[in-house]
Amino acid sequence: MGEKSKRKGSGGGFTKANKKVKTTTKNESSEDLSSSAQKRQLKKERQSHRRHAESVMDAKLLWNKLREKSNTPEDTKELMNQVMTLIKGKVNEIALQHDASRVVQAAIQFGNEEQRKSLLKEICAEGAAGLAELSKIQYAHFVCLKFIKYCNRDQECVKTIVKSFKGSIPKLAVHSVAARVVESLFLELPPKSTMVLKQELYGPHFSLFVQDLKKSPTLKSNLESATTDTQKEAAIKFVKEILSKGMTKSFYGYTFFQELLAEYLDVVDPTEIRTIISSVADHSIHLLSTRPGSRVVAICASYGTPKDRKRICKSLKGYTASSLLHRDAYLALLKLVQVTDDTVSINKSVFNEILTSPSPSDENSQSQSHRLLDLALSESASKLFLLLLVEDDEARAKYFDPYERSILFEDATVKENGQEVPTSKKDPSIRRQELLKYLEDGLLRLSTEHTSELITSLPGSRVL
Repeated sequence: MGEKSKRKGSGGGFTKANKKVKTTTKNESSEDLSSSAQKRQLKKERQSHRRHAESVMDAKLLWNKLREKSNTPEDTKELMNQVMTLIKGKVNEIALQHDASRVVQAAIQFGNEEQRKSLLKEICAEGAAGLAELSKIQYAHFVCLKFIKYCNRDQECVKTIVKSFKGSIPKLAVHSVAARVVESLFLELPPKSTMVLKQELYGPHFSLFVQDLKKSPTLKSNLESATTDTQKEAAIKFVKEILSKGMTKSFYGYTFFQELLAEYLDVVDPTEIRTIISSVADHSIHLLSTRPGSRVVAICASYGTPKDRKRICKSLKGYTASSLLHRDAYLALLKLVQVTDDTVSINKSVFNEILTSPSPSDENSQSQSHRLLDLALSESASKLFLLLLVEDDEARAKYFDPYERSILFEDATVKENGQEVPTSKKDPSIRRQELLKYLEDGLLRLSTEHTSELITSLPGSRVL
């Protein structure tokens, strides 16, 4: 009996201990999760405490299905109806969230016109945040970009979007996140609709008392319409503040910023231009994507000091051929070549790229003559050769259109000791001869080896 009781006792003790072991292993299994699994678990817990957590979770599952490329129009329509049911009345809150913002973006992208209008009205309703406020937020600004992209053909939606941004453009234009939305506004929406918004960039006086605008406003047109000198000074100061903030945040790649900078340099005196050059010169390559940006670089080259021109050359180094072939960038390069007195540095930083033969080991590379041929056959790049080959000023001017002549054939001067002094000291004919020496051998070889290609092309025949 004693042995039996001991066995029972030992058996009972073992089962209790076993139960304890089992409970501890369950706790340990939750604690011994991998770090990535623990992060996912914590993320789910955090998301569960957000507003509209259940709706967002369901909407995200639909979003994953909605963005599949294999969906038929019927599938997309059905999924969109489900998404709209889940997010209706909650768009302003969930657009601020990192993951949920993507659901709203997808709803704008895949929804029909009525669904887009419904979402836009909800965001722009009275008491709601509005597009202007959402554009300042990292995740929500993508929603604004989607509205601008997919609603730009609907006149009613365009009016709603413009109204939502009205009065906020000067602040948004210098905001690190919202500037991207402002760029999209001016590029995607019809110019007639955004003229009122652009007018805000020139100061409160011109935006508050704006009349019916027949064409896109500029700083120059506003200064001409100003009735007092105080208004003119206030407008220039207002634009300068926007540009200063934009330059500190490196907004040189934005088209609206390049246009505003070009307009500013067109109306201020050379002394003010020189103060701007110090900030712009090192970022010249980012300005060459548009015609206004190229004009800015050309103006900086015209009025800059020799040091400024070297900095511009350094910024453009390695992009000579691509810039000459670009529809807008070539003008800045032509002006830089035309005004720089240090012809040796121009040869090293500009001509060297198009004259240096590629290495023989590079199978995909072209010969020097082929590289020059591409430039000579290009409408824009061939003008570099014409600028140096044609001696007579009047004959040379015939190869350039009025806009090009306004940039290339105006002599820049600055005041020194009360007198107007040209910014380039060297005689233009001497500079032209020095530059031509570097290109002479290459151009002669090009003309003899590729005569047939040149003569059958209008730009090439001019060079020949």
